[in-house]
Amino acid sequence: MSNNVEVTKKRKSALLLPVGALLVAGILLLLGQPFVLNIPFFEGLGKEVFANLPIIVAIIVAIAISTEDHGAVVLSAALGYFVLDKGVTTINEANNMGIVAGILAGLAAGFLYNKYKNVQLPTWLAFFGGKRFVPIVTAFTCIILALIFGYAWIPLERLF
Repeated sequence: MSNNVEVTKKRKSALLLPVGALLVAGILLLLGQPFVLNIPFFEGLGKEVFANLPIIVAIIVAIAISTEDHGAVVLSAALGYFVLDKGVTTINEANNMGIVAGILAGLAAGFLYNKYKNVQLPTWLAFFGGKRFVPIVTAFTCIILALIFGYAWIPLERLF
């Protein structure tokens, strides 16, 4: 019972991390507005954080899903998001999955980390085993997701 409570607390605290990022981005954006300080530098910084929100979401979701705090899950989430986003827009430039791509990449990275973090490969591939295998399998999973959503995203977007 206490293990489930600990896992739930970890996931809840991880999902609150983007709130801090949004707070900083909002303050920076506000400082750049003409009616406050009118400093374009701050406005640009705030806009950049908001522009990269999908990758922040991917990382946070992956951290929340994973059972361990390890850098491999963060790298996997970022790599998965880049592969998924570029794959979908390469198939159709009108595709803009935004936060949904971040959520999908984060879910894939988190679940794949939990499944493959201890995988054993043959001796000649042993370097790529264990936690090093997770970014590889996440990238290939996101390639498959990109192929699916590259063709299905516009119809799905129209449906909802």
